[in-house]
Amino acid sequence: MERELRRNQNLLYCVGTGVIMFGLWSVIKGIMTIFLQKDELIVMLETVKASLTPDQADYFVSTFTLVCIIIGIIIGVLLLMHICVGLSARKEGMGRRKKDRVGYLVVAFILLVLSVALVVPEIPALFKGVDDLLDEIVTVIVDVTSIVVILELIVTGIKVRILKRKLNEEEKEEGSS
Repeated sequence: MERELRRNQNLLYCVGTGVIMFGLWSVIKGIMTIFLQKDELIVMLETVKASLTPDQADYFVSTFTLVCIIIGIIIGVLLLMHICVGLSARKEGMGRRKKDRVGYLVVAFILLVLSVALVVPEIPALFKGVDDLLDEIVTVIVDVTSIVVILELIVTGIKVRILKRKLNEEEKEEGSS
């Protein structure tokens, strides 16, 4: 049982690293998407701004700035969640976690739900006549891989906790005999 615990702890360490890397990938993907489609974004913004009255145009700039700040904060929070989950899993995988907290598993579950919610709309785009089909396929594959890694982290984290509990119970039984 100790060997199985060590194997699961090693896996937990590895998938914790994976969660951190996929969090960084999400940020990079978002930034690259904006940079690669900036011309389309600028045309869209100019079209919207041209259709507004002068009073509305003044509010449009401040509203657009506020929306960009909110999106940046959301991206930062998601990255922070990935990093916290990954570091907590790595710490538990190394056996350094002293307290039996399930907080990072709850946050990992939230990340799993958010990842699934973001991937589901991308799948129908694969079957439509998309110009960059290869880009869409790669994006979906990477996002699905991220979901698998988060799911693996949750399952392995639960296994490690169960195995630790069983080992502690066995040690108590041996100690009382």
